[in-house]
Amino acid sequence: MKSFSVASILAYSAAVAQLASAHMALTEPCPRYSPHCNPKPELPAGASFDYSIKNPIPPDGELCKGTVPWPSPVATWKAGQDVTYKFESGGAAHGGGHCQFSLSYDGGKTFVVVHEVLGHCFFSGKSTGNTAQVTEYTFKLPAEVPNSDKVIAAWSWVNAIGNREFYMNCADIKIEGSSSSSYTGKQIVIANHDGYPTIPEFGGNYDTGIEYYQNAKQVTVTGNGSSSGGGSDDAKSSAPATPAEGASAQSTVGATEGSATDSAESNEEGGKEKQQSDAVDPAASAGNEAGSEAGGEAGGEAGGEAAGNEAAGNEAAGNEAADSSQSIQDSMTSVAEEALSSAAQEGNGIGAQEGGECTSGLMQCSGSGYQICVNGKWSPEYACGVGTTCKGTEGHIFCDFASSD
Repeated sequence: MKSFSVASILAYSAAVAQLASAHMALTEPCPRYSPHCNPKPELPAGASFDYSIKNPIPPDGELCKGTVPWPSPVATWKAGQDVTYKFESGGAAHGGGHCQFSLSYDGGKTFVVVHEVLGHCFFSGKSTGNTAQVTEYTFKLPAEVPNSDKVIAAWSWVNAIGNREFYMNCADIKIEGSSSSSYTGKQIVIANHDGYPTIPEFGGNYDTGIEYYQNAKQVTVTGNGSSSGGGSDDAKSSAPATPAEGASAQSTVGATEGSATDSAESNEEGGKEKQQSDAVDPAASAGNEAGSEAGGEAGGEAGGEAAGNEAAGNEAAGNEAADSSQSIQDSMTSVAEEALSSAAQEGNGIGAQEGGECTSGLMQCSGSGYQICVNGKWSPEYACGVGTTCKGTEGHIFCDFASSD
């Protein structure tokens, strides 16, 4: 019977994603609980840094990856002025996809879009690549967005290639300089999440799912936190309107044109492009993530995502992986040790602990997946690869096929 140890899965996952060890994550404005911002904001009471910040939102997970805001705004924006979103370099961009930049004034119930890049987010045109070419987007914030010191600035993304996922990071900011008390624009599109539509892999068609963005309903947000026209629950029924039901959504100020075919042109006008090196050191890339993210990558991505990238023509990662699997496995071991050490120095308590629920670093089977002990607490369940289930005992577990050939 063929089986895989957790260490083997981690090494395989790193090898397949050698050009980028994880996904994309916002660094500016600093998203909630991110360990990668410089400087790091003060954490809310009882919170800990999220070392899986680059992971997609679980199908039943919280959209902002956390409901408690930073204790104080991490940035101050002026209505009508240019603002910039920056992303970590070296992330897996999955061939692009649809990105939106939105604001919430009611604690995350309603998000209104202020900018979008459709089809080719993180690239300057059509691509089956996995390494982002564009890691900054600058656009003019609409002058009509109201003032508030409790605004959530969000980035959301539906990837073009790979497992059907939804990504979202949220930063807590302040907006000033506006003379308007309300702003009306398109409602955020949520997809590939429980209760929401599924947007399939693009397969080279960058208009895939575009109808959800073109036909999004209008919502109004106000500076006092009240909203109208819909919320995140209402978005679950935001199927594309038929021509008889209504026209496409009105474009918001600073947004990309409705058609995905125009997004490359929009990137050049509204975003700053940063070309990344084709070769990314796997140890350096993986070092951005601690043990919890490594576990998530191992289970969720090792099977389906590797196959999806290969089917889409992303051969570079696979070719390099075949030549250097041993060195990657060695580097993963080193990276895990460095990540745990770094986290411990930052006061997160990751490392051997006594008296907690578990000893940090241990793994155990949980259902068909597995958990990793971090900060003396067991993590959420991570899935094994497609067709496999977790077996073994605490301290020695592996993902095994359910039956032999």
